[in-house]
Amino acid sequence: MNSFDLRQHELSVKEIHRNLPPSVLYVHAIRYDREATIAENGALVAYSNKKTG
Repeated sequence: MNSFDLRQHELSVKEIHRNLPPSVLYVHAIRYDREATIAENGALVAYSNKKTG
């Protein structure tokens, strides 16, 4: 497993998730963002608002 050093960017994180399959991304989005939903056609709907950029 590759190691990432984000200290040069002044970032400190406990976990890094890379190349996750869409199903896991859906789970993460819905679990950690209360506004995320799944549309009738199966698309993930997530409003970024303040998190944009």
